Amino acid sequence: MSRKWLIITALMAVTALTLAACGGKKATPTPAPAPTATTAPEPTAAPTEAATETEAEATATEAPVETAPAMPSGEELMTALANMEYKSEMTEEGVAPLEDGEYSEEAAPGSASKIQVMLTDNVATGEIDGQSAAVVVLVSDGGGSGTFYDLALVMEQDGELVNVATANLGDRVQIDSLAIADNQIVVDLVTQGPDDAMCCPTQQVERTYEYQDGELTQTNEVVLGTIESAGVSDSIGVTETMGMTETAGMTETAGVTGTAETTATAEISGAAGAPAMGALPSAGSPLDGSSWQLASYMDDQGESQEALVGSEPTIAFEGGQASGTTGCNTYSGDYQATESELSFGPIASTMMACPDDQMAQEQTYTAALGTVTGYTMTDDELAMTNEAGETVLTFAPREATKLTGTLWTAIGYNNGKQAVVSLVAGSEITAVFDKDGKLTGNAGCNNYTAAYEVDGANISIGPAATTRKMCAEPEGVMEQEALYLAALTEANVYAIDGDRLQLRTAEGSLIADYRAAGPAEVTPEPEASAPVTEPAPEDLTQQVVRSVPLLPTEQEAVSLTLGTVASSYQWQVVPATPYTITAEPEPVGAPRHAVITFDGQTPEEAAVGGPIIYIYPRYEYEAIWREANDETISERMTELETILEERPDQLHPPIPILPPVDGINDLAVQTAYLTLNGGSAVRGVGRVVEEAGPVTNEGLTYYVQGLSDDGQIYIAMRWPVSASVLPATLADLDQKQVDEAANDFSAYMVEITRQLDELLPSDWQPNLLDLDSLISSLTIELVTGDETEAVAAVDSDLVGPVWAWQETRRGDDDVTKAPDPTRYTIAFTEDGAVGIRADCNQVTGVYAASDGELQVTPLTSTQALCLPPSLEQEFLQELSAATTYAVEDGVLTVETDVADGQMIFSPVE
Repeated sequence: MSRKWLIITALMAVTALTLAACGGKKATPTPAPAPTATTAPEPTAAPTEAATETEAEATATEAPVETAPAMPSGEELMTALANMEYKSEMTEEGVAPLEDGEYSEEAAPGSASKIQVMLTDNVATGEIDGQSAAVVVLVSDGGGSGTFYDLALVMEQDGELVNVATANLGDRVQIDSLAIADNQIVVDLVTQGPDDAMCCPTQQVERTYEYQDGELTQTNEVVLGTIESAGVSDSIGVTETMGMTETAGMTETAGVTGTAETTATAEISGAAGAPAMGALPSAGSPLDGSSWQLASYMDDQGESQEALVGSEPTIAFEGGQASGTTGCNTYSGDYQATESELSFGPIASTMMACPDDQMAQEQTYTAALGTVTGYTMTDDELAMTNEAGETVLTFAPREATKLTGTLWTAIGYNNGKQAVVSLVAGSEITAVFDKDGKLTGNAGCNNYTAAYEVDGANISIGPAATTRKMCAEPEGVMEQEALYLAALTEANVYAIDGDRLQLRTAEGSLIADYRAAGPAEVTPEPEASAPVTEPAPEDLTQQVVRSVPLLPTEQEAVSLTLGTVASSYQWQVVPATPYTITAEPEPVGAPRHAVITFDGQTPEEAAVGGPIIYIYPRYEYEAIWREANDETISERMTELETILEERPDQLHPPIPILPPVDGINDLAVQTAYLTLNGGSAVRGVGRVVEEAGPVTNEGLTYYVQGLSDDGQIYIAMRWPVSASVLPATLADLDQKQVDEAANDFSAYMVEITRQLDELLPSDWQPNLLDLDSLISSLTIELVTGDETEAVAAVDSDLVGPVWAWQETRRGDDDVTKAPDPTRYTIAFTEDGAVGIRADCNQVTGVYAASDGELQVTPLTSTQALCLPPSLEQEFLQELSAATTYAVEDGVLTVETDVADGQMIFSPVE
């Protein structure tokens, strides 16, 4: 029997024992690789002699009745059921092909956690719609606290048994009986009642299912009563019974079952040779209600060792149950105690894989619990002793951790397939709940922020805004990040137990599990004499940008020598956009910058795979992203500086490419260093893809990344190219190329890189040397910060008041009114800067106003997440699209390009 079967067997045995002790119904049978079929035909009364004669006559005169196709029976049926494919919402492909009753796969790429699907011995046969059918129960575990049960209907199709429909029975339910009768499937089970925790179902129900339109549909549920709670705590991962060895000193419980008619009593033994304490009271003992954190433990050599900082095991005593964490996994089980004696019964634990030092501590800790026979307790210390009187475990009091002000690190999350899985090895997910209803943290690669609300034990979390870095390592971290952030929005309930925080759905499914890692970094509270207030609108003018970015000015300030690669070029200054998380693959955020396009293409057209050159004021670009807590631009600028300074002979992907694009840069060939007019650059040919695949000319791009000699100006060029040795698209690949990429992708990429690097510049279209000449010919005449007046004309009618937005009127007679005008303001300064208040955020930028024309360019924002019903984004979008203005009778009217809108402002009194 495999280890996974033993684990489930042990778990089911514990459940059976508990139900028996509570006087409950028959416990769920334990799964087994080759269970014995149990048919549940509908009971019938014995026929009378008269009835028998009548039936005989009917048989003699009537045509034979067509019977349902026969299904295998007995051992043949069970072998077939244990070796077929079932539907599964937990697995990546949506199916679980069982072999000998079980199937497993990685929970995530690189994860030590496994998704497991196993066949239990709950089987019934009968007829559905006149056809022979079987129903089975599958148990699935994704490495999280949930253990999910599915009802699977199996019927014969074209001579084979097929799982035609599946219905979920619940998380950690207990199946008592299963039958097919009257074209229906009847399941008797124990599930969670309205007040039950997910760990401890007490409500006995009978459910009826019917096969309708290709699906199993629940048609009825009858509550039969309740049983006493078993008190088994929640866990994360596949659960096993700990302490089954002589070292632990606990008796094995696998195979123990009970029925409604009999009550089994588990023997709970202490250390080897110690007297049993089965009759000693626990609830009401001095330990009951206390919670502790391990301070030290006795190692194998009898020496005292301090607990690992940040991974200290914990234990809490409540109503005869001991539960906590081992510093890695969660555990729970019975304890019994008097004033000085203490012992533990069999303990159920999760099986997450953790770092070696935590696993070693866990093994010593759990083994020590099995040797405990006594204890002493003061207000400051709990010491557990063995039969020899040696102190094996020492604990300090544990204080409850607060939701807010704590740095929480995730140890498991729901992957959207009813499974809570551990994190990808080498990744970390954090969460910080502040007092103002904002959740922030890192999702494994990117920082995120979301609004949240708490009402008692209920919690709701809004959609998260994130930075948009792309992390190639560790493998699987981007998928993990997306699943984690999606799971957060499903949270409805939270609970804190010591240093553990769990978020759950309203139905009790675990969403995310965290461990406290210490206090979060918070801004010190001001003294009582200086209450916290939001800045008054007039204060914003003191925080505006006082300079204009370096940019070309006159039309002839940019010049290029085109050669043969294009027939014309044009350039323009693009207004700034604030850093904003949108539905796009990457965040939007850039200062005013210049864009050069070719052969009549607009910047919008060229940005999607066309030839384009960007000219950015480097430090303004960095500042916009940095103020949003996103270091992507700064990191890539620093990386580019290092490359240009050190000039390595060989560049390896990913190379720093800006503006950011969604995907992974996995190719860097034909790299070379260029001298620009007043600067330097590196060029190469690469691609950006969302997932690994063969290299074709589709998406292949010539990239240039450069800096001016003073580091102030960043220059980027993108130009689509093609190589003579590559197929045009994936459809043009031959089978050999497909196989080479599929069989060993790393070797394939090494060979492709070699082939492309050996090509001559003339083997590319356009010729790479022609593209080098084009970018090297770029000449730019820039305006400096001292020449602000040249690009920022002002109007005295605008300067002075702080203007509060009242409403926006649109051409379709639609009117949007500001919820609170004092939270949506703009102030213009004489030197061409603006200070904007957009609800909960402060925004700075520049403007130009002359002869009734107006251009407002927001540059940087505090990037707080404003709670609904905020109009922050609409307000900033309309301001950024301003075209003209007028001031009459003290009212400012701004025309915008957004739906022919008119923004109406009044001075703040």
